Amino acid sequence: MILIADSGSTKTDWCLIDNQKKIHQYSTQGINPYFQSVEQISKSIKSELLTQLESHISHLISHIYFYGAGCGADSKKKIVQNALMLNFSSAIIEVNTDLLAAARALCGSKSGIVAILGTGSNTCYYDGATIIENRASLGFILGDEGSGATIGKKFIQSYLNKEMPADLSTRFFEQFQLSLDDILDSIYKKPMPNRFLASFAKFINQNLKDQFVQAMVTNCFEDFFDKHICKYEKHKEIKLCCVGSIAFYFSDILKAVAERKGVTIDKIVETPIAGLALYHLTPSPSPFGEGNALEGNRGENLFKGAAPIIFENAHQLRLVDSTKAEKLLWEVLRNRKMENCKFRRQHPIDKFIADFYCHEKQLIIEVDGGYHNEEEQKEHDESRTQIINEHCITVIRFTNDEVLYNIQLVVEKISKVLNSKPPTPSPNGEGIKG
Repeated sequence: MILIADSGSTKTDWCLIDNQKKIHQYSTQGINPYFQSVEQISKSIKSELLTQLESHISHLISHIYFYGAGCGADSKKKIVQNALMLNFSSAIIEVNTDLLAAARALCGSKSGIVAILGTGSNTCYYDGATIIENRASLGFILGDEGSGATIGKKFIQSYLNKEMPADLSTRFFEQFQLSLDDILDSIYKKPMPNRFLASFAKFINQNLKDQFVQAMVTNCFEDFFDKHICKYEKHKEIKLCCVGSIAFYFSDILKAVAERKGVTIDKIVETPIAGLALYHLTPSPSPFGEGNALEGNRGENLFKGAAPIIFENAHQLRLVDSTKAEKLLWEVLRNRKMENCKFRRQHPIDKFIADFYCHEKQLIIEVDGGYHNEEEQKEHDESRTQIINEHCITVIRFTNDEVLYNIQLVVEKISKVLNSKPPTPSPNGEGIKG
């Protein structure tokens, strides 16, 4: 089974594709690692998504493709990945940006300019396979032009500064009953202020016949095109595809502004989830091509049959700055410094990525952060260790504090394990050389 998620700051659409290729859809609150921790996201998934799934389903999900707002940086992707792992311990997990979701859903294998206009906004040029140009959206405080949060912010500013027509101001107060303190608390003290601001988009849409509202939304879209779309070199030649609730429900104004800017809009959809389901149901070649290292004895023994996405995730993790503890231990292990044994960093094994792996001794070393003390993570770690043990691989764990403050004891423990394990020969009778 495959689970696909498209998440903004306000809402997450989930699509489950079962083994008969039937599609089941679910909805939960938005997930954004810029505003939420591993524990908060995990709790949200458990309380909102898992209660909608049948109890046995989560253990049958083999792959999860999560696309989300705030998932551009590798460190943020890891937050979401760890949260998903706490709830889906058997799944291979891929985390990407909501922008790639929009590109894959709307363009497929064709090129185009893609825009997200929802709670936040973002744009890119997509060549049919990858995002090759992206103009930074900068978030709702510094940017996000054309987004629900920015439109809501402009509206609230006008309301508080008494710059809007009196009848519109009265309708707003009667519907929301918000005082100045209520608004300021929601923006400056409570979590997800962008979601709060974007929540007024529905009221704004209901009052689009008001000339003041029309002009305000038009100006927001003018900024969006001027600061983003029109800065792409071929914006008048390449068609624009838009996704998101703001693009969908304010489409008439969006199209009018696009026409004035000389931009042709090809598609506008409210959510990309249907297009993503089609994308992931369509077979695509392995990113490693024919006859890759995943096949044959080397893939089966050195990597224990790890899938291509695990290799990609491992590669991405190597690009991320390691923790101080991981850096310190790697200096001890690298270049055969430990008992002349070769260790690999962020190495794919089956469905997992090992912090450090010695194939010769069939040994994995994990360095655990604070969240590993959580009960759910402990259960996941035990499940992960059990699966790895089935490959006759030993797993030893150390905490960050043990590595940072008692490295000599750590070294002694690793050395003892290495000396107690005989070398593992390769299928060809020779040691694996790295």
